[in-house]
Amino acid sequence: MITLNFYQILSKGNGKDKGPIYLSVKGLDKRLHLSLHMVLYTKDWDKKKERVKQQHPQSFYYNTQISDFYNKVWSFIQKQTQNGNKITTKEVKDFLNGKELPKDTLLNTFDQFVSEHKHGLTKGTLNHYVATKNKLSNYISTNYRLSDYSLEELNYSFISKFKTYMDQHCKNHPNTIHREVTRINSVINWGIKMDWLKENPFKNFKTKTVPTVKSILNSDDVKLIEDYQSESETMNIVRDTFLFMCYTGLSYSDLKMLTPNDIQTSINGTKIIKISRKKTNEYCMIPIISKTQQLIDKYKSHPKAISLGVVLPMISNQKTNDYLEFIQLDLKINKKMTCHVGRHSFATIALEMGVPIETVSKSLGHSSIKTTQIYAKITETKLNKDFELFEKGFSKNELPQNQLSKAI
Repeated sequence: MITLNFYQILSKGNGKDKGPIYLSVKGLDKRLHLSLHMVLYTKDWDKKKERVKQQHPQSFYYNTQISDFYNKVWSFIQKQTQNGNKITTKEVKDFLNGKELPKDTLLNTFDQFVSEHKHGLTKGTLNHYVATKNKLSNYISTNYRLSDYSLEELNYSFISKFKTYMDQHCKNHPNTIHREVTRINSVINWGIKMDWLKENPFKNFKTKTVPTVKSILNSDDVKLIEDYQSESETMNIVRDTFLFMCYTGLSYSDLKMLTPNDIQTSINGTKIIKISRKKTNEYCMIPIISKTQQLIDKYKSHPKAISLGVVLPMISNQKTNDYLEFIQLDLKINKKMTCHVGRHSFATIALEMGVPIETVSKSLGHSSIKTTQIYAKITETKLNKDFELFEKGFSKNELPQNQLSKAI
C-alpha cells in the first residue's frame, strides 16, 4: 500500500523551532523523501492536519502548494499502478525532475514489458521477447542510425520495413517473422493499456504463416530408443526423459516440474497425471500406461529425484537436446530428436492408434481442439496402412482383362 505524508524535519533547520517540510512516500521499492523547499517555524505547522496553520499570513499560498504537490505525485503514482504494475522511487524522481520516462521509446517499452511480466511469463517466453527487442535494436541502428525509436513516430512504414529487414537481412522464415510481429504487437498493446500511446500503429499490418513439416517419430523409432543402452547414466536418463515425453506428451518444462503428488488415482483405480500446463495454464489429464509407470518406479529412489521432490532427475533442456542428437546419430534415425519432438510424436502416434482427437487434446492441455488438429494430418505411416486396405480391395475385386477394356 502506497501512502503519502507531509512532515517537518527540524534537524535540517535550526534544530529547535524551525525546519523544512518534506513529503514521505511509503510503499515503493524504498521510502522516498521529497523536499517542498518550504521552511517554517514549528508553531506554524499543524502535524495532525499536515498543513500550515491558518494564523500564518501565507497559509493559503503554502497550503495550495502542498495540495498541488500531493495531487501531482499521487496522480502520477495512480496512473503508473492502475494495471497492477510496480513503481520505483527513481520513476517518481524522474517524473518530478521532468526527465523523459523509458516508456517514450520502443526498446525501452520492451524493457518495461519484460520487467513487469517477469513473474507472469515463463523464462523461455521472456527470452523470446528480449531476442525480438535485440533484433529491433539492430534494425533501428541499421536503417535509421538511431539507438532507439520514439513511440509517437511509429507507423505502418516502420513495421513494413522491419518485415523486409527480417526477410532479406536476417533470412527469417515467414513463421518466424509472424511470431516477431505478434510479440511487437503484444508490447505495443500493453503500452496502450498503460496510456503511453493512443492506438496501435501496426493494427492493419498482417503477416502470414506457412505450413511446416514437423519432425515426428513413429512407433518403430520409439522402439529403437527403448532398446538403446549406454554406459553413461546421464545418457540413459536423457533416453528415459525423452521416452516419458513420447508416452505422455508432456513438454520439457512440465515434466521437469512433475511431482509424485501430480500423479493421482482415477475413478477406475488406474493412475493418471493431472496438472496445469506451465506455458498456458491449461488443465490436462494423462493416463499412465505401463511403460510410463516403469519409468516412474525406476527413478522413485533416485537421490536427485528425491532431493528435488520430482518424478525424474532431469538435466537442462539444452543439454538434454544435445544428448538426444547423439542418440539420434548413434541409432541412425534420420529425424531430428528434441524434447518437443517427443511431445509431437506422442500426439501423432496416439491419433494413428485410434485415440480420439478430443482425448489427445485433453492430454496435451490444448485450449482449442484446432491446435490438436495440426497433428491429425495424414502421416506416412497412416498413408501406407490406408493404401494397404486400398490394395486389398482391388485384389479381392480384380477385373478380368476383357472386362477391364469394357469398363474403360
